[in-house]
Amino acid sequence: MLPLTAMRTLVVVTREQAVGSWIDYGSPMFDVQVTLDNKALRHTFVSHQPNFHDPMIVLTNSEGIARPNISARDKSFEYYDIMARGCDTYETVFRPIAPFTSPRRRDFPFGGASDEAHELKRNPHIDCRFPEKVAPGKLPWVQPQSVTGGRPLMHIKAQSTDSRLFGTKSKPATTIPHEYAHAIHFSLLSKTNRWLLAAKYGLWIAGELAQGRSGTHRTEKRTAPLIAYTEAIGIFSLRFLVFASRVRPDLQGAPLRAAFVADELSERPALAKQLAGYVKIADRAHDGSVTPRLRGKSTEGAIYGAIFLDLANRTSLADVVNLYLRCGAMDVGGFVDYARKQRRGALRADLAAVAKTWALG
Repeated sequence: MLPLTAMRTLVVVTREQAVGSWIDYGSPMFDVQVTLDNKALRHTFVSHQPNFHDPMIVLTNSEGIARPNISARDKSFEYYDIMARGCDTYETVFRPIAPFTSPRRRDFPFGGASDEAHELKRNPHIDCRFPEKVAPGKLPWVQPQSVTGGRPLMHIKAQSTDSRLFGTKSKPATTIPHEYAHAIHFSLLSKTNRWLLAAKYGLWIAGELAQGRSGTHRTEKRTAPLIAYTEAIGIFSLRFLVFASRVRPDLQGAPLRAAFVADELSERPALAKQLAGYVKIADRAHDGSVTPRLRGKSTEGAIYGAIFLDLANRTSLADVVNLYLRCGAMDVGGFVDYARKQRRGALRADLAAVAKTWALG
């Protein structure tokens, strides 16, 4: 079990790049201050053995100093690759907006570890099981609340089973941006709601299988209000991260979010060239009106379009993401009820228009 408490990027460091003294412990280890562009690499996973079959990987402290625990060895860089992708998702998609912009929050939204590497497993709020071999099926999924830890648990399959995990030469890695968004969403729910969500989701899958269906979902497939609403945040996170990293890496903040919504509603989205199986959700006319290609409260693409495109087009993407994460709803009806009460009812007209346009009643 890998606790995803303090997500950091793994950096491979050579002797030439490092500044400090190397200490021989009888095995390839080091005690060194690591710098990049003459600045200390703070709170970053580092290794100096990129090709070693059992690499030493440690976390630098606030001064960029790596002090390894002699017994702290990891069998695979894949664990840290997954953590780095989780960190990228959080930093790019979620951290720049509320509720993660409060000055009371630390680098990771749920507090996190101290500077020392052995503290990393304390007080995690999201867990990850990798590679997942016990749970059946070939697809990754997120358990809203694990039985043992009581936290959202990401079940991530190996690259050999799920090629989307680390991607291929022609396809971007999409598993973590989607699943990590679910973990973030679930972690902000109350424990009661996490158990309720898990139970309802499980009942839906069981009902589907009992009727001879696959129990899976897709952007354009009609499923159930709970499934459609829950999956919408994953669609948003995946698309936004790919757009930010591959289409408009030159932008950030509000201009990036505005460009993303504009691209998704454009006649020929640039994002479509980056994602295999891309499904266009809606079109925006010259007068600014939005015409959906998918409709209904049980279609996840319609929920994504209604909230993260149409409502975002009327207000702002940051506002609707904040509303989604704060409302604690189980379906789009709950989201609308919550949003209507915010800002003294200022969003009521927009919400009514969006609900009608996308057939969310």
